[in-house]
Amino acid sequence: MNTAAQSIWDTPGDTPLIDPLRLVGVDHNAAKVETREQISFQLDELDSLLVKLRADLGLREIVALSTCNRTEFYWVADSEPSVADFFDALGNKQAPATIEALSYQYRGPAVAAHLFRVVSGLESMIVGETQIHHQVKRSYEIARHAGASQACFNVLFQKAFEVAKTVRSDATLKLYRASVPGAAVQLAQAVFDTLASASIVVVGTGDIAEVTLKEMRDAGARNVTALSRQPEARTAWAEKNHIELGDLESLPGRLAGADIVVTCVGTDESVVAAAHIGRRDRPLLIFDLGVPRNVDPDVSEIEQVYLHNIDDLRGVANRNRARLQSEIERAEAIIDKALAAYVNECRAANAGTTIRDFRANAEAIATDEFQAVLTRLDHLSDKDKEEVRRLLSRVVGKIVHPPTEAMREASKQGDGHATILWARRILGLHKE
Repeated sequence: MNTAAQSIWDTPGDTPLIDPLRLVGVDHNAAKVETREQISFQLDELDSLLVKLRADLGLREIVALSTCNRTEFYWVADSEPSVADFFDALGNKQAPATIEALSYQYRGPAVAAHLFRVVSGLESMIVGETQIHHQVKRSYEIARHAGASQACFNVLFQKAFEVAKTVRSDATLKLYRASVPGAAVQLAQAVFDTLASASIVVVGTGDIAEVTLKEMRDAGARNVTALSRQPEARTAWAEKNHIELGDLESLPGRLAGADIVVTCVGTDESVVAAAHIGRRDRPLLIFDLGVPRNVDPDVSEIEQVYLHNIDDLRGVANRNRARLQSEIERAEAIIDKALAAYVNECRAANAGTTIRDFRANAEAIATDEFQAVLTRLDHLSDKDKEEVRRLLSRVVGKIVHPPTEAMREASKQGDGHATILWARRILGLHKE
């Protein structure tokens, strides 16, 4: 964990919707794909993982995310579980000390700042890629339906999706045209003069596969085949993408005539092994975009076979990042502004309970006093009695208004906790 993150982790706050936020994660910046695949999990494992983490670690809220770039746990608890506690739940093979050394940990506003950047694609290896938005949203929805995302995270994640939408809706931003498959296509174009005559096989039918098809076709590819483990269940996907979908079992036979293979399957087992590839008399370019990896690393030992995993795309990613630096800075400015507004909104909400209690208490006193003198107002008409009641209500409103505005403003400035504690004492709302 870097020094800046450490200082944020140790800084106390005073905002109930923000202060309890915690995050621990490992991503592509510190961990190679060999490590990331050992701490990854599939989406269909998420429900049971959330149940296990909440029960074992006593978490009030938890959202877990696993993509090709990162594994992250967003959580709220009354205790402070260790880094190892989270990754041990995945049954990873890495020693706890190794994982902790590779991890980053944030708390409070820093969690919100990181999530806003992640959902907006600024923390991705391929900066600006849009798949991460859908991946985070799916993970959040699973947590929400499981009851693992409640007050803190329902507010935080909805805000993060709004921020990402705002960033991308800026018509002048050209940042969000990048993708992991796009980087693979750039490398393929560096090897083949044209993709129009290349025989291409895409293994998978998820978001990455869909983007791969689009990127390949945009680059001029005409001979593209898609394979799935369950082709009978993917008819709609095939029709949507205007492609014939083959069975994954046919992959070994298709490899012989392939020039480019892209794998992006959610599985813990290799789908391409060295035994599937015979002797080659021409190059075979394989892009393994899966985490865990879909292709046995031994495949790279075969002559004329060039295997690239997702980390091998870092060179393209770095060139894209340098080229888009000014766009990245503009996106970051939008996120910084949104983060400041979010923190202020949460701080203002911190005063809400006390303001409601204060107003209710004042109105109750006015009502009691009105009822106490009501019998002495028999000489007044019902209309005049109602006017007296309204007068008391206006007086209450004018008395209550300045303190409530002061509490709201104090919350926005970050000192709302101390102010509200004193306000509750002074206004007779304090309870031991």
